[in-house]
Amino acid sequence: MARKPRQKSISGVYHVVNRGLEKKAVFAQNRERTRMENLVRENYEKYQVEVYAYCIMPNHFHLLLKAELDVLASFMAVISAEYAFYYNYKHNCTGVVFQNRFRS
Repeated sequence: MARKPRQKSISGVYHVVNRGLEKKAVFAQNRERTRMENLVRENYEKYQVEVYAYCIMPNHFHLLLKAELDVLASFMAVISAEYAFYYNYKHNCTGVVFQNRFRS
């Protein structure tokens, strides 16, 4: 079954959430949370995203940001993929780190 396309926000502000596979704690260590923070910092200007707030929990993260819908998808794809590469390398594993595409 095809998934529904994202709805464009009138204000351009999105509350984005992404969770670890099987609710796994993918941000259990300080270095993991710091890596995600750094990925957001390294990419928000490049993608012209305004980050208003973020919260990194042990098994998921929240971002409150403003972006164009197509830019949002690209930004999230980059930070999610780069984090997955980092996580898999550090934990000597392979495969998917996040459960689904991000929710917004």
